[in-house]
Amino acid sequence: MGPVRWLQVAPKGARTSFVLATAEMGFTPGNLAATLLESTDLDADCAELAQAGIEVGGPADYPWGRQATFADPDGNTWVLAAPVSAGF
Repeated sequence: MGPVRWLQVAPKGARTSFVLATAEMGFTPGNLAATLLESTDLDADCAELAQAGIEVGGPADYPWGRQATFADPDGNTWVLAAPVSAGF
């Protein structure tokens, strides 16, 4: 992904992982925090959130996959992501 380095860490078989990334694409360390949830039907989930009155950014296609973002009432940022095949 060009100058961006991205490392996703998880034990084998885990359904939860952590992502470590470089501060590229205009991000500065510590300014971007989000919880990522995998969605099996990203478009339908985004439509359902929007129907409930939640502002949804996306979905959009990125070099690393298809994602959408939204914030909860407390201002926490969430990312919905379509599954990415192994070896992406």
